[in-house]
Amino acid sequence: MNFQSDLFSEMTKICARGRWPSTSILLGSEGFGPLLLFRDLAKLLLCKEQAEGFCNQCRDCRRINQWAHPNVLLEFPMYGSKESDNYLQEWREWVADQPFGNAVDWMQQIQQPTSRPNYSAKSCRGIIDKLGLANFEKNFRILFLWEADYLGKEGNILLKTIEEPPEDTFVVLTSRREEQLLSTIRSRAQTFRMKRIPEMQLAEYLESSREMNAEQARHLAFLADGSVREATFWADQSVSESASYFVNFMRQAYKGDPYELKKITEEAARNGKNYIESAFEFGLKYVEAMLRFNYEGKEDSIHLEDDIKLSAKKLSAIMDLTKLDKLKKLIEHLILGVRRNANKKLILYQTALDVNYILRRK
Repeated sequence: MNFQSDLFSEMTKICARGRWPSTSILLGSEGFGPLLLFRDLAKLLLCKEQAEGFCNQCRDCRRINQWAHPNVLLEFPMYGSKESDNYLQEWREWVADQPFGNAVDWMQQIQQPTSRPNYSAKSCRGIIDKLGLANFEKNFRILFLWEADYLGKEGNILLKTIEEPPEDTFVVLTSRREEQLLSTIRSRAQTFRMKRIPEMQLAEYLESSREMNAEQARHLAFLADGSVREATFWADQSVSESASYFVNFMRQAYKGDPYELKKITEEAARNGKNYIESAFEFGLKYVEAMLRFNYEGKEDSIHLEDDIKLSAKKLSAIMDLTKLDKLKKLIEHLILGVRRNANKKLILYQTALDVNYILRRK
């Protein structure tokens, strides 16, 4: 399923005219499909069998589909001073299985869950060295920098390469957050923006790939915020359990009974980090539902279980935009803290007190 069909159509026309920019950025969440979009772009640039588009059957296309074309230099974030070349086979296998993953997922795959992904100075200099070598085959060469947000200040090492790639070389970066890229890099590249995937298209994908009924698929697509990665995440979770805990957390936070707050925070802490993350990721969608109730008055577009939808509707009656914004930031802060291994009981209890203050404040 092509999740970025409009953008791909535009890219196809540009490539057919021979006008693809020497340096480009595919901008958007990993859940919007940047890896698959790049793979199709590589076929557009390297397939010799069709003047417009690609055949998907020739030797070039087949090798690109396997992430194994010698003229496509694959670079991705590692940890410490490690370089991509030593992990190419593992990355290829992982991407084949998880085409909507991100660099944090990749760190977990290679048993480095606490390491911060990065492009080291050593790896950036290695990229320049590789581009100084002759092409393996007579064709264009493509340098692919996946998750280029992690270039950091080391990106300055690649500035000249990005500004003026070697002859017959394209540089393609993917980025989730444009502001994370050096402004000097952004100014030298043409940006192609991916869009959130429509809920209906996501629901259809979940129905076919996960063999679930239409109602379940709509619920999960609503939670996914236009991202296949988020949709598959929720498909692997107990949404009802996450929803039940979060709604109960909000009820107890509103009541403010210290004993009950202690009880509910200890329950979540016992269940662990993933349980807390799932519950409060759901909480962000719950806040979105309250926003829709307050400012759109639409219920049909909110695909939550009826009892959860009703609780969001009731709570939205005492919330305004300022309160909802503060609540959203509180939840995001809690999720970030849990991911950084903050004391789970402490951050949950403090969040409950802060929620109580927001809800009770006139």
